[in-house]
Amino acid sequence: MRVSRWFLGSLSLVVLVGLAAFSLRAQQVAQMKVDHDGAVEAGNIVTFVVTLDKAASVEVRSVNLNIEAEKPDPAVPGAGNSAGPANPEKTVYRIPVTVPVTARNGTWHVTSLYLNLGGANKPLSFDPTSFEVKEKTPLILPDRASIKISR
Repeated sequence: MRVSRWFLGSLSLVVLVGLAAFSLRAQQVAQMKVDHDGAVEAGNIVTFVVTLDKAASVEVRSVNLNIEAEKPDPAVPGAGNSAGPANPEKTVYRIPVTVPVTARNGTWHVTSLYLNLGGANKPLSFDPTSFEVKEKTPLILPDRASIKISR
């Protein structure tokens, strides 16, 4: 009898985990639009409005989004950010991302979009989304610094 209870308990747990995984798998599509007209100047914020196809049946801590230049430059890293829901149904997320100040003229695009489930990430599919970046001119940055020891 003890083996039967253990087996039924284990089977119930497997079924519950399977249903949760199936529910998460069903939520794979997100619509996205750039909330900005024209080119974004390097160093400024571009906001993405992400709309999920349905609300998750589990807690979503945030939706995370990453961007980078279509022609990556090793000297200019990509960027990213995350945000919580912007509506009570938890299907719309407004994600502001700061374009790196050293970004050059060109097209940037979203490279990844995923749910942060608090210990696990769930990738979301999305249509290609891009925007134009205008480099900051003049961009003046120091080249050298002197160091003294303070006593």
